[in-house]
Amino acid sequence: MIDTRVRNIGTGCWNEQPYKTWVSKSDVTEYLRCPYRVYLSYKEGIPYRDFKEPALIEARLNPGIEFEAEYVAKLPIEQEADIETVADREVILRSSELILNHNLGIRGILDLIATEKGKLIPIEVKSHKSITDSDRLELAFYWRLLEPLRAGRPRRKGYVWLNNGEKIEVRLTKIDFDRLASIISEIRLIRERGTKPALVKECDLCRFKEEHLQQVVRDGGLTLILDIGAGREPKLRQLGIEDVPALADANIQKLWQQWREIDPYVPSLIRLGRMKSHAQAWLEGVPKIIGNAELPNAKHFIFLDLEYGTCIFLVGALVLEKAEKTTIHLEFAQSISDERDILMSLCDLLRAYPHAPVLTWNGNAADLPQLKSAWFRQKLPKRTLDDLIARHFDLYQAAYNSIRLPIYGLGLKVVAEYFGFERKHRDLSGIMMPFMYQQYLVTKNETAKSKIRQTIMEYNQDDLEALALVYARLREMGLIEERG
Repeated sequence: MIDTRVRNIGTGCWNEQPYKTWVSKSDVTEYLRCPYRVYLSYKEGIPYRDFKEPALIEARLNPGIEFEAEYVAKLPIEQEADIETVADREVILRSSELILNHNLGIRGILDLIATEKGKLIPIEVKSHKSITDSDRLELAFYWRLLEPLRAGRPRRKGYVWLNNGEKIEVRLTKIDFDRLASIISEIRLIRERGTKPALVKECDLCRFKEEHLQQVVRDGGLTLILDIGAGREPKLRQLGIEDVPALADANIQKLWQQWREIDPYVPSLIRLGRMKSHAQAWLEGVPKIIGNAELPNAKHFIFLDLEYGTCIFLVGALVLEKAEKTTIHLEFAQSISDERDILMSLCDLLRAYPHAPVLTWNGNAADLPQLKSAWFRQKLPKRTLDDLIARHFDLYQAAYNSIRLPIYGLGLKVVAEYFGFERKHRDLSGIMMPFMYQQYLVTKNETAKSKIRQTIMEYNQDDLEALALVYARLREMGLIEERG
Protein backbone atom coordinates (compact mmCIF):
# COMPACT_ATOMS: atom_id res chain seq x y z
CA MET A 1 0.00 0.00 0.00
CA ILE A 2 1.32 3.46 -0.93
CA ASP A 3 1.37 6.22 1.67
CA THR A 4 -0.56 9.31 0.63
CA ARG A 5 1.59 12.41 0.71
CA VAL A 6 1.02 16.06 -0.07
CA ARG A 7 3.06 17.73 -2.79
CA ASN A 8 3.09 21.52 -2.87
CA ILE A 9 3.97 22.90 -6.30
CA GLY A 10 4.04 26.31 -7.95
CA THR A 11 5.36 29.59 -6.64
CA GLY A 12 4.34 31.35 -3.46
CA CYS A 13 1.72 30.07 -1.05
CA TRP A 14 -2.02 29.97 -1.67
CA ASN A 15 -3.67 31.56 1.38
CA GLU A 16 -7.25 30.33 1.63
CA GLN A 17 -9.87 32.97 2.33
CA PRO A 18 -13.64 33.02 1.64
CA TYR A 19 -12.98 34.40 -1.85
CA LYS A 20 -9.75 32.48 -2.46
CA THR A 21 -10.60 28.88 -1.63
CA TRP A 22 -8.94 25.69 -2.83
CA VAL A 23 -10.89 24.04 -5.65
CA SER A 24 -10.78 20.32 -6.49
CA LYS A 25 -11.85 18.37 -9.55
CA SER A 26 -14.83 17.08 -7.53
CA ASP A 27 -15.87 20.69 -6.89
CA VAL A 28 -15.88 21.31 -10.65
CA THR A 29 -17.88 18.20 -11.58
CA GLU A 30 -20.36 18.74 -8.73
CA TYR A 31 -20.81 22.36 -9.81
CA LEU A 32 -21.89 21.10 -13.23
CA ARG A 33 -24.51 18.95 -11.50
CA CYS A 34 -25.69 21.40 -8.82
CA PRO A 35 -24.05 24.71 -7.80
CA TYR A 36 -26.11 24.81 -4.60
CA ARG A 37 -24.58 21.49 -3.53
CA VAL A 38 -21.09 23.00 -3.90
CA TYR A 39 -22.15 25.92 -1.69
CA LEU A 40 -23.71 23.69 0.99
CA SER A 41 -20.76 21.31 0.99
CA TYR A 42 -18.42 24.22 1.71
CA LYS A 43 -20.70 26.04 4.13
CA GLU A 44 -21.94 23.03 6.11
CA GLY A 45 -18.96 20.72 5.65
CA ILE A 46 -21.08 18.00 3.99
CA PRO A 47 -19.09 15.55 1.82
CA TYR A 48 -20.50 15.29 -1.70
CA ARG A 49 -21.19 11.59 -1.27
CA ASP A 50 -23.52 12.37 1.64
CA PHE A 51 -25.88 14.29 -0.65
CA LYS A 52 -26.77 11.13 -2.55
CA GLU A 53 -29.39 8.61 -1.50
CA PRO A 54 -27.56 5.53 -0.12
CA ALA A 55 -29.56 3.15 -2.32
CA LEU A 56 -28.77 5.28 -5.37
CA ILE A 57 -25.08 5.26 -4.51
CA GLU A 58 -25.28 1.49 -4.68
CA ALA A 59 -27.30 1.59 -7.89
CA ARG A 60 -25.43 4.28 -9.83
CA LEU A 61 -22.02 5.10 -8.38
CA ASN A 62 -20.60 1.88 -7.00
CA PRO A 63 -20.83 -0.06 -10.31
CA GLY A 64 -18.78 2.68 -11.99
CA ILE A 65 -16.20 2.67 -9.18
CA GLU A 66 -15.97 -1.12 -9.34
CA PHE A 67 -15.55 -1.01 -13.13
CA GLU A 68 -12.74 1.53 -12.91
CA ALA A 69 -10.93 -0.45 -10.21
CA GLU A 70 -11.24 -3.67 -12.21
CA TYR A 71 -10.11 -1.98 -15.42
CA VAL A 72 -7.11 -0.26 -13.84
CA ALA A 73 -6.02 -3.56 -12.26
CA LYS A 74 -5.46 -4.97 -15.78
CA LEU A 75 -3.23 -2.12 -16.96
CA PRO A 76 0.60 -2.14 -16.87
CA ILE A 77 0.85 0.52 -14.19
CA GLU A 78 3.72 1.69 -12.02
CA GLN A 79 2.76 2.92 -8.58
CA GLU A 80 4.95 5.56 -7.02
CA ALA A 81 4.39 8.06 -4.26
CA ASP A 82 6.76 10.51 -5.96
CA ILE A 83 5.87 11.59 -9.53
CA GLU A 84 9.33 12.99 -10.20
CA THR A 85 11.02 9.61 -9.77
CA VAL A 86 9.47 8.35 -13.04
CA ALA A 87 8.46 11.58 -14.80
CA ASP A 88 11.20 11.35 -17.45
CA ARG A 89 10.27 7.77 -18.44
CA GLU A 90 7.53 6.26 -20.66
CA VAL A 91 5.19 4.72 -18.09
CA ILE A 92 1.61 4.86 -16.88
CA LEU A 93 1.80 6.12 -13.35
CA ARG A 94 -0.64 5.74 -10.52
CA SER A 95 0.36 8.10 -7.73
CA SER A 96 -1.26 8.65 -4.37
CA GLU A 97 0.09 12.18 -4.09
CA LEU A 98 -2.33 14.95 -3.23
CA ILE A 99 -1.05 17.77 -5.41
CA LEU A 100 -1.55 21.37 -4.28
CA ASN A 101 -0.96 23.85 -7.11
CA HIS A 102 -0.27 27.16 -5.34
CA ASN A 103 -0.26 29.12 -8.61
CA LEU A 104 -3.94 28.40 -9.25
CA GLY A 105 -5.31 27.30 -5.89
CA ILE A 106 -6.40 23.91 -7.20
CA ARG A 107 -5.73 20.47 -5.74
CA GLY A 108 -6.33 16.81 -6.50
CA ILE A 109 -5.15 13.22 -6.88
CA LEU A 110 -5.07 12.00 -10.47
CA ASP A 111 -6.44 8.64 -11.60
CA LEU A 112 -3.47 7.93 -13.86
CA ILE A 113 -0.68 9.82 -15.61
CA ALA A 114 1.07 8.94 -18.87
CA THR A 115 4.52 10.36 -18.13
CA GLU A 116 5.69 10.44 -21.79
CA LYS A 117 9.16 11.73 -20.86
CA GLY A 118 8.03 14.66 -18.81
CA LYS A 119 4.85 15.61 -20.70
CA LEU A 120 2.67 14.27 -17.85
CA ILE A 121 -0.56 13.57 -19.74
CA PRO A 122 -3.63 13.04 -17.49
CA ILE A 123 -5.65 9.85 -17.97
CA GLU A 124 -9.27 9.26 -16.87
CA VAL A 125 -10.91 5.81 -16.75
CA LYS A 126 -14.67 6.01 -17.33
CA SER A 127 -17.43 3.42 -17.26
CA HIS A 128 -19.46 5.20 -19.96
CA LYS A 129 -19.36 4.66 -23.72
CA SER A 130 -18.34 8.04 -25.15
CA ILE A 131 -16.52 11.26 -24.25
CA THR A 132 -18.60 13.81 -22.30
CA ASP A 133 -18.19 17.54 -21.65
CA SER A 134 -17.43 16.66 -18.04
CA ASP A 135 -14.57 14.41 -19.18
CA ARG A 136 -13.02 17.31 -21.11
CA LEU A 137 -13.24 19.60 -18.08
CA GLU A 138 -11.70 16.98 -15.81
CA LEU A 139 -8.77 16.52 -18.18
CA ALA A 140 -8.34 20.30 -18.48
CA PHE A 141 -8.36 20.56 -14.68
CA TYR A 142 -5.66 17.92 -14.28
CA TRP A 143 -3.60 19.44 -17.10
CA ARG A 144 -3.57 22.74 -15.20
CA LEU A 145 -2.87 20.96 -11.92
CA LEU A 146 0.33 19.36 -13.28
CA GLU A 147 1.67 22.41 -15.13
CA PRO A 148 4.48 23.34 -12.68
CA LEU A 149 5.85 19.76 -12.94
CA ARG A 150 5.69 19.47 -16.72
CA ALA A 151 8.77 19.62 -18.94
CA GLY A 152 8.60 21.88 -21.99
CA ARG A 153 5.36 22.99 -23.65
CA PRO A 154 3.75 19.86 -25.10
CA ARG A 155 0.44 19.83 -26.96
CA ARG A 156 -2.38 20.12 -24.45
CA LYS A 157 -4.30 16.86 -24.30
CA GLY A 158 -5.47 13.97 -22.16
CA TYR A 159 -6.59 10.38 -22.54
CA VAL A 160 -9.87 8.72 -21.64
CA TRP A 161 -10.22 4.93 -21.40
CA LEU A 162 -13.83 3.92 -22.01
CA ASN A 163 -15.73 0.80 -20.96
CA ASN A 164 -15.21 -0.80 -24.39
CA GLY A 165 -11.45 -0.76 -23.86
CA GLU A 166 -10.91 2.11 -26.28
CA LYS A 167 -8.25 4.69 -25.42
CA ILE A 168 -9.30 8.11 -26.74
CA GLU A 169 -6.92 11.03 -27.12
CA VAL A 170 -8.72 14.27 -26.26
CA ARG A 171 -7.19 17.48 -27.59
CA LEU A 172 -7.84 20.29 -25.12
CA THR A 173 -8.70 23.72 -26.52
CA LYS A 174 -8.78 27.30 -25.30
CA ILE A 175 -12.54 26.92 -24.95
CA ASP A 176 -12.02 24.06 -22.47
CA PHE A 177 -9.58 26.03 -20.35
CA ASP A 178 -11.63 29.25 -20.47
CA ARG A 179 -14.71 27.34 -19.34
CA LEU A 180 -12.74 25.68 -16.55
CA ALA A 181 -11.43 29.04 -15.34
CA SER A 182 -14.95 30.48 -15.37
CA ILE A 183 -16.33 27.57 -13.33
CA ILE A 184 -13.52 27.80 -10.77
CA SER A 185 -14.25 31.53 -10.38
CA GLU A 186 -17.98 30.81 -9.98
CA ILE A 187 -17.27 28.19 -7.31
CA ARG A 188 -15.25 30.67 -5.26
CA LEU A 189 -17.88 33.36 -5.76
CA ILE A 190 -20.80 31.27 -4.52
CA ARG A 191 -18.77 30.11 -1.52
CA GLU A 192 -18.32 33.77 -0.59
CA ARG A 193 -21.77 35.13 -1.48
CA GLY A 194 -23.96 32.03 -1.38
CA THR A 195 -26.56 30.92 -3.89
CA LYS A 196 -30.15 29.74 -3.89
CA PRO A 197 -31.18 26.16 -4.59
CA ALA A 198 -32.30 25.37 -8.12
CA LEU A 199 -34.08 22.28 -9.38
CA VAL A 200 -31.81 20.32 -11.69
CA LYS A 201 -31.59 16.77 -13.03
CA GLU A 202 -29.29 15.79 -10.17
CA CYS A 203 -32.13 16.41 -7.70
CA ASP A 204 -33.50 12.95 -8.54
CA LEU A 205 -30.44 11.43 -6.85
CA CYS A 206 -30.29 13.78 -3.85
CA ARG A 207 -31.47 12.88 -0.36
CA PHE A 208 -32.33 16.56 0.25
CA LYS A 209 -34.63 16.73 -2.78
CA GLU A 210 -37.90 17.36 -0.94
CA GLU A 211 -36.34 19.90 1.41
CA HIS A 212 -34.81 21.85 -1.46
CA LEU A 213 -37.96 21.57 -3.57
CA GLN A 214 -40.00 23.15 -0.79
CA GLN A 215 -37.44 25.92 -0.44
CA VAL A 216 -37.61 26.65 -4.18
CA VAL A 217 -41.42 26.66 -3.96
CA ARG A 218 -41.29 29.15 -1.06
CA ASP A 219 -38.87 31.36 -3.02
CA GLY A 220 -40.89 31.11 -6.23
CA GLY A 221 -37.71 29.90 -7.94
CA LEU A 222 -37.76 29.91 -11.73
CA THR A 223 -36.47 26.32 -12.02
CA LEU A 224 -39.92 25.17 -10.88
CA ILE A 225 -41.01 25.94 -14.41
CA LEU A 226 -40.76 23.33 -17.15
CA ASP A 227 -37.99 24.13 -19.68
CA ILE A 228 -36.22 26.53 -17.31
CA GLY A 229 -33.12 24.83 -16.02
CA ALA A 230 -29.94 26.09 -14.42
CA GLY A 231 -28.83 27.46 -17.81
CA ARG A 232 -31.85 29.62 -18.57
CA GLU A 233 -32.53 30.91 -15.07
CA PRO A 234 -29.56 33.37 -15.08
CA LYS A 235 -30.68 34.72 -18.46
CA LEU A 236 -34.16 35.45 -17.12
CA ARG A 237 -32.73 37.11 -14.01
CA GLN A 238 -30.52 39.22 -16.26
CA LEU A 239 -33.71 40.35 -18.01
CA GLY A 240 -35.40 41.28 -14.73
CA ILE A 241 -37.50 38.11 -14.33
CA GLU A 242 -36.54 37.13 -10.79
CA ASP A 243 -39.21 34.62 -9.83
CA VAL A 244 -42.38 32.76 -10.86
CA PRO A 245 -44.77 35.70 -10.22
CA ALA A 246 -42.66 37.94 -12.45
CA LEU A 247 -42.73 35.37 -15.25
CA ALA A 248 -46.49 34.87 -14.89
CA ASP A 249 -46.96 38.61 -15.41
CA ALA A 250 -44.38 39.05 -18.20
CA ASN A 251 -45.03 40.41 -21.69
CA ILE A 252 -43.81 37.41 -23.68
CA GLN A 253 -43.25 39.27 -26.97
CA LYS A 254 -41.16 41.92 -25.21
CA LEU A 255 -39.27 39.31 -23.18
CA TRP A 256 -38.46 37.34 -26.30
CA GLN A 257 -37.09 40.44 -28.06
CA GLN A 258 -34.89 41.32 -25.07
CA TRP A 259 -33.64 37.76 -24.70
CA ARG A 260 -32.76 37.57 -28.40
CA GLU A 261 -30.48 40.58 -27.97
CA ILE A 262 -28.30 38.86 -25.35
CA ASP A 263 -28.48 35.20 -26.40
CA PRO A 264 -28.59 33.61 -29.88
CA TYR A 265 -30.17 30.50 -28.30
CA VAL A 266 -33.30 32.27 -27.10
CA PRO A 267 -36.29 29.91 -26.71
CA SER A 268 -39.09 30.26 -29.25
CA LEU A 269 -42.11 32.45 -28.57
CA ILE A 270 -44.23 29.30 -28.23
CA ARG A 271 -41.92 27.85 -25.59
CA LEU A 272 -41.78 31.13 -23.70
CA GLY A 273 -45.56 31.21 -23.75
CA ARG A 274 -45.65 27.73 -22.27
CA MET A 275 -43.24 28.81 -19.54
CA LYS A 276 -45.58 31.65 -18.68
CA SER A 277 -48.56 29.25 -18.61
CA HIS A 278 -46.73 27.01 -16.17
CA ALA A 279 -45.91 30.00 -13.96
CA GLN A 280 -49.60 30.94 -13.95
CA ALA A 281 -50.55 27.35 -13.08
CA TRP A 282 -48.24 27.52 -10.03
CA LEU A 283 -49.65 30.85 -8.86
CA GLU A 284 -53.31 29.93 -9.35
CA GLY A 285 -52.99 26.30 -8.31
CA VAL A 286 -54.95 25.05 -11.32
CA PRO A 287 -53.98 23.38 -14.65
CA LYS A 288 -53.45 25.54 -17.71
CA ILE A 289 -54.50 24.07 -21.05
CA ILE A 290 -52.13 24.86 -23.91
CA GLY A 291 -53.21 22.41 -26.63
CA ASN A 292 -54.45 18.90 -27.33
CA ALA A 293 -53.43 15.69 -29.06
CA GLU A 294 -55.14 13.13 -31.29
CA LEU A 295 -55.11 9.37 -30.81
CA PRO A 296 -56.61 6.76 -33.15
CA ASN A 297 -59.95 5.42 -31.97
CA ALA A 298 -59.63 1.77 -31.01
CA LYS A 299 -61.37 -0.99 -29.06
CA HIS A 300 -58.24 -1.77 -27.05
CA PHE A 301 -55.19 0.17 -25.84
CA ILE A 302 -51.86 -1.30 -24.70
CA PHE A 303 -49.97 0.62 -22.01
CA LEU A 304 -46.32 -0.43 -22.10
CA ASP A 305 -43.54 0.02 -19.55
CA LEU A 306 -40.12 -1.67 -19.49
CA GLU A 307 -37.50 -2.20 -16.80
CA TYR A 308 -33.97 -2.46 -18.14
CA GLY A 309 -30.27 -2.19 -17.42
CA THR A 310 -27.74 -4.26 -19.33
CA CYS A 311 -30.80 -6.02 -20.78
CA ILE A 312 -34.58 -5.66 -20.71
CA PHE A 313 -35.55 -7.74 -17.71
CA LEU A 314 -39.25 -6.92 -17.38
CA VAL A 315 -41.89 -6.21 -20.00
CA GLY A 316 -45.01 -4.76 -18.42
CA ALA A 317 -48.23 -4.21 -20.36
CA LEU A 318 -51.73 -3.19 -19.36
CA VAL A 319 -54.47 -3.85 -21.89
CA LEU A 320 -57.45 -1.50 -21.59
CA GLU A 321 -60.79 -2.26 -23.20
CA LYS A 322 -63.38 0.37 -24.00
CA ALA A 323 -65.55 -1.18 -21.30
CA GLU A 324 -62.78 -0.01 -18.91
CA LYS A 325 -61.71 -3.59 -18.15
CA THR A 326 -57.98 -4.04 -17.77
CA THR A 327 -55.62 -6.99 -18.04
CA ILE A 328 -52.04 -6.78 -16.82
CA HIS A 329 -49.19 -8.79 -18.36
CA LEU A 330 -45.84 -8.89 -16.56
CA GLU A 331 -43.05 -10.88 -18.18
CA PHE A 332 -39.96 -11.16 -15.96
CA ALA A 333 -36.53 -12.43 -17.05
CA GLN A 334 -35.35 -14.87 -14.40
CA SER A 335 -31.93 -14.71 -16.05
CA ILE A 336 -30.37 -12.41 -18.64
CA SER A 337 -30.76 -15.16 -21.22
CA ASP A 338 -34.55 -14.86 -20.84
CA GLU A 339 -34.61 -11.48 -22.59
CA ARG A 340 -35.55 -13.03 -25.91
CA ASP A 341 -38.42 -15.00 -24.36
CA ILE A 342 -40.02 -11.99 -22.68
CA LEU A 343 -39.71 -9.96 -25.89
CA MET A 344 -41.37 -12.79 -27.80
CA SER A 345 -44.23 -12.55 -25.28
CA LEU A 346 -44.54 -8.89 -26.24
CA CYS A 347 -44.70 -9.93 -29.90
CA ASP A 348 -47.52 -12.34 -29.04
CA LEU A 349 -49.41 -9.56 -27.25
CA LEU A 350 -49.06 -7.22 -30.23
CA ARG A 351 -50.41 -9.92 -32.53
CA ALA A 352 -53.32 -10.59 -30.16
CA TYR A 353 -54.35 -6.90 -30.38
CA PRO A 354 -53.28 -5.93 -33.92
CA HIS A 355 -55.08 -2.57 -33.96
CA ALA A 356 -54.39 -1.40 -30.39
CA PRO A 357 -52.34 1.79 -29.99
CA VAL A 358 -49.27 1.27 -27.76
CA LEU A 359 -48.97 4.01 -25.13
CA THR A 360 -45.85 4.82 -23.10
CA TRP A 361 -44.62 7.64 -20.89
CA ASN A 362 -41.63 9.24 -22.60
CA GLY A 363 -41.14 6.08 -24.63
CA ASN A 364 -39.54 8.02 -27.49
CA ALA A 365 -36.57 8.79 -25.24
CA ALA A 366 -36.52 5.63 -23.11
CA ASP A 367 -38.50 2.49 -23.98
CA LEU A 368 -38.21 2.57 -27.77
CA PRO A 369 -34.40 2.98 -27.92
CA GLN A 370 -34.08 0.09 -25.46
CA LEU A 371 -36.47 -2.03 -27.52
CA LYS A 372 -34.60 -1.30 -30.74
CA SER A 373 -31.26 -2.36 -29.21
CA ALA A 374 -32.74 -5.50 -27.67
CA TRP A 375 -34.66 -6.36 -30.85
CA PHE A 376 -31.53 -6.43 -32.97
CA ARG A 377 -29.53 -8.08 -30.20
CA GLN A 378 -32.03 -10.93 -30.09
CA LYS A 379 -32.55 -10.99 -33.89
CA LEU A 380 -36.33 -10.61 -33.64
CA PRO A 381 -38.54 -9.87 -36.69
CA LYS A 382 -38.05 -6.27 -37.78
CA ARG A 383 -41.60 -6.02 -39.12
CA THR A 384 -42.97 -6.58 -35.60
CA LEU A 385 -40.81 -3.77 -34.22
CA ASP A 386 -41.84 -1.51 -37.11
CA ASP A 387 -45.49 -2.30 -36.33
CA LEU A 388 -44.99 -1.41 -32.65
CA ILE A 389 -43.31 1.90 -33.58
CA ALA A 390 -46.10 2.73 -36.03
CA ARG A 391 -48.70 2.16 -33.30
CA HIS A 392 -46.73 3.96 -30.60
CA PHE A 393 -48.16 7.05 -28.87
CA ASP A 394 -45.99 8.91 -26.34
CA LEU A 395 -48.33 10.09 -23.60
CA TYR A 396 -45.60 12.27 -22.09
CA GLN A 397 -45.33 14.23 -25.34
CA ALA A 398 -49.11 14.58 -25.39
CA ALA A 399 -49.08 15.98 -21.85
CA TYR A 400 -46.11 18.26 -22.62
CA ASN A 401 -47.92 19.73 -25.63
CA SER A 402 -51.30 20.11 -23.96
CA ILE A 403 -51.12 21.01 -20.27
CA ARG A 404 -49.16 22.68 -17.49
CA LEU A 405 -49.91 21.55 -13.95
CA PRO A 406 -49.10 23.29 -10.63
CA ILE A 407 -46.36 20.72 -9.96
CA TYR A 408 -42.65 20.42 -10.60
CA GLY A 409 -41.93 18.66 -13.88
CA LEU A 410 -43.94 16.14 -15.86
CA GLY A 411 -42.60 12.88 -14.46
CA LEU A 412 -45.14 10.07 -14.46
CA LYS A 413 -44.97 9.70 -10.69
CA VAL A 414 -45.74 13.35 -9.86
CA VAL A 415 -48.38 13.71 -12.60
CA ALA A 416 -50.18 10.55 -11.47
CA GLU A 417 -50.04 11.65 -7.83
CA TYR A 418 -51.50 15.02 -8.81
CA PHE A 419 -54.44 13.16 -10.35
CA GLY A 420 -54.88 11.10 -7.16
CA PHE A 421 -52.89 7.92 -7.81
CA GLU A 422 -51.42 6.17 -4.76
CA ARG A 423 -48.35 4.00 -5.34
CA LYS A 424 -47.58 0.83 -3.40
CA HIS A 425 -43.87 1.68 -3.30
CA ARG A 426 -43.49 5.44 -2.87
CA ASP A 427 -39.87 5.06 -1.75
CA LEU A 428 -38.68 3.38 -4.96
CA SER A 429 -37.60 4.95 -8.24
CA GLY A 430 -36.89 3.60 -11.70
CA ILE A 431 -33.19 4.33 -11.23
CA MET A 432 -33.08 1.63 -8.56
CA MET A 433 -34.64 -1.14 -10.66
CA PRO A 434 -31.44 -2.28 -12.49
CA PHE A 435 -29.63 -2.49 -9.17
CA MET A 436 -32.46 -4.52 -7.65
CA TYR A 437 -32.37 -6.85 -10.64
CA GLN A 438 -28.63 -7.39 -10.15
CA GLN A 439 -29.39 -8.22 -6.52
CA TYR A 440 -32.01 -10.69 -7.74
CA LEU A 441 -29.50 -12.41 -10.05
CA VAL A 442 -26.86 -12.94 -7.35
CA THR A 443 -29.19 -13.77 -4.44
CA LYS A 444 -29.15 -17.48 -3.56
CA ASN A 445 -31.88 -17.56 -0.93
CA GLU A 446 -35.12 -18.37 -2.76
CA THR A 447 -37.35 -16.47 -0.32
CA ALA A 448 -35.25 -13.30 -0.62
CA LYS A 449 -35.01 -13.77 -4.39
CA SER A 450 -38.78 -14.06 -4.71
CA LYS A 451 -39.30 -10.93 -2.61
CA ILE A 452 -37.00 -8.87 -4.85
CA ARG A 453 -38.77 -10.15 -7.96
CA GLN A 454 -42.15 -9.32 -6.46
CA THR A 455 -41.05 -5.78 -5.57
CA ILE A 456 -39.79 -5.10 -9.11
CA MET A 457 -43.03 -6.41 -10.60
CA GLU A 458 -45.18 -4.37 -8.19
CA TYR A 459 -43.20 -1.26 -9.05
CA ASN A 460 -43.78 -1.86 -12.75
CA GLN A 461 -47.47 -2.51 -12.18
CA ASP A 462 -47.66 0.79 -10.29
CA ASP A 463 -46.29 2.55 -13.37
CA LEU A 464 -48.73 0.80 -15.68
CA GLU A 465 -51.74 1.69 -13.55
CA ALA A 466 -50.47 5.26 -13.15
CA LEU A 467 -50.09 5.53 -16.92
CA ALA A 468 -53.65 4.32 -17.50
CA LEU A 469 -55.00 6.76 -14.90
CA VAL A 470 -53.17 9.74 -16.41
CA TYR A 471 -54.46 8.79 -19.85
CA ALA A 472 -58.04 8.66 -18.51
CA ARG A 473 -57.69 12.07 -16.81
CA LEU A 474 -56.24 13.74 -19.90
CA ARG A 475 -59.00 12.26 -22.03
CA GLU A 476 -61.65 13.48 -19.57
CA MET A 477 -60.18 16.96 -19.81
CA GLY A 478 -60.49 16.84 -23.60
CA LEU A 479 -56.73 16.95 -24.10
CA ILE A 480 -56.64 13.64 -25.94
CA GLU A 481 -59.21 13.19 -28.65
CA GLU A 482 -59.79 9.81 -30.25
CA ARG A 483 -60.34 10.11 -33.98
CA GLY A 484 -61.09 7.65 -36.75
